[in-house]
Amino acid sequence: MLTRGDDTAGLLRHIRVRVDGDLVALLRPMTAVEIAVAPGRHRVRASMDWTTSPELEVDVRPGERVEVRSGLPWSMLWRMVVTPRSTLTIARVDPPGAAGTSGTPR
Repeated sequence: MLTRGDDTAGLLRHIRVRVDGDLVALLRPMTAVEIAVAPGRHRVRASMDWTTSPELEVDVRPGERVEVRSGLPWSMLWRMVVTPRSTLTIARVDPPGAAGTSGTPR
């Protein structure tokens, strides 16, 4: 599942999410999209206009449901100018209660 939180810095823009180089979703703030991928290692990257996230490698086991969250927090706006290739945030999110986590990005 691909999610986008309440990142009001990019309120009027979509975040484009690519998995293994293929465009799979356009995310507005506070949205989620389910996509199916084969088990194995996948490369996930988010982009908005000229800015991108770092590439995230995600290992998916057979039958596993994985959440990847992206966004553009206000704290990252200056990076749009100085480091546009790492402006957007992207992280795998552990489900609540998984191995002592609370559903936070890792």
